[in-house]
Parts: sequence; C-alpha cells; structure tokens
Amino acid sequence: FLILMAIALYIYRDRIEKLSTRVILWTVLGALTISLHFYLYGMISVMLGFFALLEAIDEKGGVRKAIFRFCLYIVSYLVITVTLFYLLGGFYGTINVSGSGNDLHNAGIKALFEPKSLSVFFNERDYSDGEKEGLCYLGMAISVLLIPAIISFIREFKKLWRNRKKLVIISFLMTALLYVFSLSPVIMWGDKYLFSIDFIPGFIQKYSWGIFRACGRFMWPIMYGLMLFFFFYSSKLILDVNNSLKTRSIIYACVLGVLMCVQVFEFSGYYKKTYQTIDEFGYLPAPADVFYSYDMSAYKHIQFMQNYEWIDYYSTLECFYELVGYSRLAMDKGMTVSNFHFSRDYDSIVQQQIDISLEKLSSGKPDKDTLYVFPKEMYEQLNLYGTFKNVIEFDTGSDIVLFAAE
Repeated sequence: FLILMAIALYIYRDRIEKLSTRVILWTVLGALTISLHFYLYGMISVMLGFFALLEAIDEKGGVRKAIFRFCLYIVSYLVITVTLFYLLGGFYGTINVSGSGNDLHNAGIKALFEPKSLSVFFNERDYSDGEKEGLCYLGMAISVLLIPAIISFIREFKKLWRNRKKLVIISFLMTALLYVFSLSPVIMWGDKYLFSIDFIPGFIQKYSWGIFRACGRFMWPIMYGLMLFFFFYSSKLILDVNNSLKTRSIIYACVLGVLMCVQVFEFSGYYKKTYQTIDEFGYLPAPADVFYSYDMSAYKHIQFMQNYEWIDYYSTLECFYELVGYSRLAMDKGMTVSNFHFSRDYDSIVQQQIDISLEKLSSGKPDKDTLYVFPKEMYEQLNLYGTFKNVIEFDTGSDIVLFAAE
C-alpha cells in the first residue's frame, strides 16, 4: 500500500495544488517506509527523486526556482527520514556491502511473467531459488488485460504525449532504472545465467546493489504500476461502447469479477499449501521453556555467551532454537537479550559484551539481574564446571545457564 501511495501521488499530482502539501505528503510517506523496511524506503526514494525532477522540469519560474523546488523535496525528505532512521538505530553496527546475496536475490528478465510454482496453469520451475525474494508475478488475470490495454494505449498515445509528455518520459526513465536495478549485477533468464554487468565500476556496485542485495524486490513498483496501467487502459477499450455509464460500469465490473475468480483459481494450490503449513504449525519447543515455571521477576537481561552470527540463525538449528526460545521468554517476561538476527554486522560489539560478562563471572561478581546462557557442548568442551564463583549452574539439557547465587 505504500508503493500504491507513491504511485497515487503521481496520478493525482495535479489535484494537490500546494507545493508544501506535496512536499509534506512525500516526506510523511518516506517516514512511514523507513520505519517499516529499508527496501521500501529505497523504492519510495527512487520514486520521490523522479517526482522532484518532474516538478523541477514543470517549474516555469526559471532555472533557480526549478533547482529550489527540486532541492526542497530532496532536502526535506532526507532530513526527516535520515533522522528517523538514526533514532530507530539504523546506523547501529555496519553493513557488509561485499557479502553474499548480491548476485543471488535478483529478478530475472522475465520475472513479471514467472509464476515460480504458484500457478496451477504452469508447471514451470525455470527460476533460481534466490529470485523468490523479489516475487513479482503479474498473474494470469492481469495478463489477460495486457492485449486490450496495449491496444487502448496505442490508440491514445498521441493525446497522452501531447498533454503529458514530461510525465511519460519521467515514468519511462524511472521504470527503466528500477528494472535494471532489480536485475542486479548478474543478469538471469529464468535459472540461466546470461552475463554480469561488469562494466559498472566496482564501488558503484558495492554501494548500490551491495547495500540492498535482495534487489529483485525493486521490481514491485513496476508490478503494481503495470497492474494499474492494464486496469486503466483495458477499461477504456472495454467501456468504449455506445451504452450508458451504468451499463458500461456493470460490464467492466463483471469482467473484473470473472478475472478475480481466474486469479483465485490460479493461486488456489498455493493458498491451500500455505493454509496447511500454517494450520499444522505448532509451538516450537526450546530449552528456554523450562524457565516459564520459575519466578523471573528479578531478572532483566539474558546474556548469550556464544557469539552467534546472522548466518548461524539460518544454517544452525541449535542457534535458531536458542535465539527464538530465549527471545520469546524475554518478550513474555519483559527482559532484554544480548543478541538476535539483524541485517547488521555488529559481531565485535556482541563479542565485547561477552568478554565483559566473562570477566564478571571470572571475578565472582555476576550481575544479579542477568542470566548467562552457555551452550552445554561449549561449556563441557571448555571444562567450565565449577570454574565461576558465586553462581548457580542450571542445566536445561541443552544449555548451562548461570545466575548469581543469593
């Protein structure tokens, strides 16, 4: 809905008379996206940039006023969104822009028409698993509107070009940029590797695709834009009959109703599979569950004594059970945890806290409001039984949890 909001600001631009109102709306939209997901912020920021360019081009007061209008959008937007990003901890830790995923979670050239096993009409598996990160399949129903929409668009292009030439050019450039960016540096046709965009300087790749990595998601604004495009221009062709407005509206409503049924049927297998997965999902037992039977009111923090990295969260089941279980306990009991999976490289900070905690345990001065969680295997390998003073060793079966003795 945030992407649709951005598209709506383009569509209804002429209805928003005041410049200040337009600037405020874009800034508020940017604030919403940065507080939800950085990928959405990236998409909306691209769209805002082209909107500001369109506003500058439309400025009739000269070059200075055009530059001022462009800068007003950009500066206002960045000041508010970057400040909010900072307050939310967006600059905490670092991002490994050279890590894996940059050439994996991309969109293929024909991604908009690849159902990726979601459709009952196509038994295709011609895609890489990483491409599902940016799933943007238009669907059979929308595709049916493709031909009437194109016919209608061709018929009305001269009028559109005459009245909204600048908007057409800006929309084309924005779509082209989003499309190329979503392909990522590695260009794929389904699951077939075609070539890499090696001619772009490495530092540009590093600080563009490298920051986002799952770049296939940048195809989403194009997907929603095409859906609206197909709806709008197909309706103009279908409703171009000599009947009353009421009759034409009923005709198009029936068309959309049929297409909605087609779309639901196309995804019916996936709906059923998803429903079964959720319906069969049970409570995930974890070592931390044992603490629910104790009074935890004296404890405010859970300190993991092993430095789990983000990749461990996906590749090591023990790590998943540890982080999810103790984080669930912390959430239910109003406690904090020392680590979890974030899209940030903050291993050095986590390790520093582990070292501080080890020093407290070794000196016999553990924090009274903290649970120190060691994986049992690690505790045994390091032969730590009885090493620390003034603590009680609690064996959960998978962990050794230390807490200050009375």
